[in-house]
Amino acid sequence: MIDFITTLLSATLRIATPLLLATAGQILTQRSGVINLGVEGIMLIGAFFGFFFAYISNNLLLGVLGALVMGGLLGLLMAFLTVTLGKNQTVSGIAIWMLGWGLSSLFLKVFFGLVSVSLPQRFPIISIPLLSQTPIVGVIFQQNILTYLSIVLAIVFGFILFKTTLGLKIRSVGENPRAADALGISVYRIRYLCVVLGGAMAGLGGAYLPLAEVGTFSELMTAGRGWIVVALVVFSKYSPYQAVSRALIFGAAIALSLQIQALGIVIPYQFLLMIPYVLTLIVLAFTFKRTKPPGSIGVPFKRGA
Repeated sequence: MIDFITTLLSATLRIATPLLLATAGQILTQRSGVINLGVEGIMLIGAFFGFFFAYISNNLLLGVLGALVMGGLLGLLMAFLTVTLGKNQTVSGIAIWMLGWGLSSLFLKVFFGLVSVSLPQRFPIISIPLLSQTPIVGVIFQQNILTYLSIVLAIVFGFILFKTTLGLKIRSVGENPRAADALGISVYRIRYLCVVLGGAMAGLGGAYLPLAEVGTFSELMTAGRGWIVVALVVFSKYSPYQAVSRALIFGAAIALSLQIQALGIVIPYQFLLMIPYVLTLIVLAFTFKRTKPPGSIGVPFKRGA
């Protein structure tokens, strides 16, 4: 039983990491008034280029940098479509999703063909002295650097959003961009910053999978995590602080389904694979009406219009 609990705790943190990284970034994006439904595609691009740059350079940090840059570029494209051109955010997000999906599959075939390649190394486990020796819960403090970083970044983003002038500007732009503009706040600049940063974080979330978890890239390897992230933003009530616990809940649900399969319990595996997505639907159904989104989310802003 102890082994089951420790394995479940460790798996929960690993699985929650890419969700938390992407969710923290998307909370800033949506707080600025832009909803990006292209997260799944951006995570795929981040996963591929994180793997690609790490593979050709044999350097995991270059893989992280590549994922951040490519994710940020897709975020930049999303910002151009929705902020500069004022296009429909839902349609633009779906276009970004399809673009990321298509390009990641294309690049996989172009650069690697049918050959399956793996990284010679992944981010190693870092054990925190003393804490990692604690019975049962010590496994929480035996994680890779990206898992620790995801929690730190969520806290930092929360501090920025709720305790700084920049955070006040972001929330103002998301609530009432015309009032913010009248006060001299650059709505375009704030939204560009948040959408690009959200894209970079989604790219990093995708890169976590090949760089820290599986060591290789496979087609559609994000497996719907980007859509779970969209639900997590609402579930977290647009707060990076709450995103930590909410991501862990989803991580635990996925980890539990995998543990049940490993135990050989006679349940159709297709049913177990449905658990995180059913949970997503339940979360949206019960929290959407009780969670107040930013006042101008999804609404294009045009100065002087």
